[in-house]
Amino acid sequence: MLRTILLNNKSHILERWFNLIIETYPPDTGRQLRIVKDRFSNPVGYTISEGISILFDVLVDEKDSDSAAYALDSIMRIRAVQDLSPSRATNIIPLLRRVITEVVNGTTHRGKEEENRLPNELLNLYGKLDAMHSLACDFYRKCKEEIHAIQLKEMKLENERAQRLLKFTQNKCL
Repeated sequence: MLRTILLNNKSHILERWFNLIIETYPPDTGRQLRIVKDRFSNPVGYTISEGISILFDVLVDEKDSDSAAYALDSIMRIRAVQDLSPSRATNIIPLLRRVITEVVNGTTHRGKEEENRLPNELLNLYGKLDAMHSLACDFYRKCKEEIHAIQLKEMKLENERAQRLLKFTQNKCL
């Protein structure tokens, strides 16, 4: 029942989810990201759009988790380098949960048997979403660690260059 509702509303869910993600950016950036025509003119918007489509398919069609991991990693890599707080950067999965809840609550064509089954299906789906959110947090943290390691390496190299320059200058002055 839930799977049918989600598949019937896939394009609406993906559009609404994408728009909610874009709203986490400043307005000027959001306007730029909405242009999802192709990955070369707008690689960030394209990556987010493609990633959430993969995540939706994995969630609804229960496809392999490697696809979900790849999509989440791609999106978190983008969000890790942007000026977003960790909670805002990783909130993409709770945003999907919000959209799914809106869609399910808006679906009123349910019989008595379907109403009894739907809460269990939703709880199962929410459990999967929680696991995806945890994975997103892990990827975000890993990306931030990589960024900090690169920054530290750059600072060390800059320090070494400055020390060599200082030594060279001191030797010339003597």
